[in-house]
Amino acid sequence: MRNVVYLGVVLMLICSVSAGALAATNRVTHPLIEDYRAATRAAAMAEVLPGASTFEEVTGEFEGLLARYPDVNEVSIGQAGAAGPVGHVFSVSPTGYVADIVMLVGVSDDQILGIQILRQTETPGLGALVAGHRFLDQFERLPTGEPVALTRDGGKVDAVAGATVSSRAVVGGVEQARKLHAEIRGER
Repeated sequence: MRNVVYLGVVLMLICSVSAGALAATNRVTHPLIEDYRAATRAAAMAEVLPGASTFEEVTGEFEGLLARYPDVNEVSIGQAGAAGPVGHVFSVSPTGYVADIVMLVGVSDDQILGIQILRQTETPGLGALVAGHRFLDQFERLPTGEPVALTRDGGKVDAVAGATVSSRAVVGGVEQARKLHAEIRGER
């Protein structure tokens, strides 16, 4: 019995030291990780909306509109210094084959400027190809006055072979961003 109590106390001490070390490590690394995420997001926003130097989140201004676009999570305005607004960046999370595909869509007044996939867990070798340049580059310079759709649905975007669900999810997210942008501009 004495041996069991001794082992229990030793195990409790080891667990306490381990938990304390993990808590201290988290306290040190958490701010660094958050700074890295913010810098990565800012770089991605600058990539999808070229010409913008600063971004201001304005999601709260469009709460009523966002209810009609369930995949749109956040709206930011890209500013080019004194030149004024360049366009909008939409954070969109459409549901793919496996899970949500988190992406940014940059839209100017007349065209889609870029798309960046921030996180996806689609099937490797198939659905994951929607994050590649071959697929995403098709969206650049598409006019905002036309619906975004796959070629099989009458649009201009070719699906990734074998990954129609993932391709359709990305197209759907871009289309929601395009429609919301049009509503924000008062075109609908």
